[in-house]
Amino acid sequence: MNYIAECLEKFQSLPTGIREKLGGDEAYQKIKKLEKEFDVSLSFYLILLIINELDFNNGPDYLVAKFSITKKKAKDITDRLYEVLIYPAFDAEIGPSLDSFIDVLADEVAVPEIIKYNAAQVEDIFDSQLIPTLLQDEKTIQAFNISAFAAMDVDDLLEDRLINLLLNNEELISASNVIVDGRSYRGTVKNWLKDFISYHGSDIFDTFILAKYINFLDNKVSLNPGEKKILTKVLKTYRNLVFFPDSMDKVPIESWAILPFEAETVKQKVAELQGVISSKAGIKKEQSDVNEDNFKPNLSDVANIKIVLQNMLSDYSRDSLEYKAIKEEIGRLDKKK
Repeated sequence: MNYIAECLEKFQSLPTGIREKLGGDEAYQKIKKLEKEFDVSLSFYLILLIINELDFNNGPDYLVAKFSITKKKAKDITDRLYEVLIYPAFDAEIGPSLDSFIDVLADEVAVPEIIKYNAAQVEDIFDSQLIPTLLQDEKTIQAFNISAFAAMDVDDLLEDRLINLLLNNEELISASNVIVDGRSYRGTVKNWLKDFISYHGSDIFDTFILAKYINFLDNKVSLNPGEKKILTKVLKTYRNLVFFPDSMDKVPIESWAILPFEAETVKQKVAELQGVISSKAGIKKEQSDVNEDNFKPNLSDVANIKIVLQNMLSDYSRDSLEYKAIKEEIGRLDKKK
């Protein structure tokens, strides 16, 4: 079986909801709009991303090799495909709710650990064990987040209690005191949050604002790298919790978090979820170097490739994403003549 056929077979193995979301007329119009905007063909590339053959990291390199475009343009294309097509496809399959969040991450956490903490334990952690918990491994934090979201789903007042506990937490972040409104206080979670709110205000903030604040502190107080790391995690926890659900706006459901993961990114979680879906569908991803030759069928003669692709067209309806991807590849080969 040639490479393109293998990729299309993997796509066919994905959940029906995802395939329908990406193969419908609405998705087709979005793809054509992006193709017009960036002046490149994207149907087959979209399939490679959705089956996790490519991802955020090596996808742009594939586009650079295939279309001779800049790395920045390739990255912009990849980001837009995830934003406009892939994220919505996953959300449609999963459903944007706390229950769905729990169901999705249940595939990645051992079943007995899914609800590892009850509501009282979650409150105890926010009261006096926040910093040690923030420094735990990803699976432990992931299990905590599932437990916390599940508890919040049952108890409407729990979120407010957790916010209050966080804003009054007396755990020590830094050995150095923090200066708030001209007065010196111990470097606790409570006082560092006061300082940040004094600096930024009580509005939601992004990673750029957070980075500016951490850099601003270099001229104000001496923090070692470990203290900066803890402070950053505490501030992300504050953002995730206090501004929920706005803090999770445009974040795929599988990436929702209260306590941040180490080096956590939306891109990593999408790749992980693709892996979960792929494994359920019996799909195995093989690693390879990023070079255009790695993404071609194992045929050297263009005419033979075209014959294979033309024969494959009859296997798919004209409105399907697979049909469009094959036609796209045929068109690309015609241009090489």
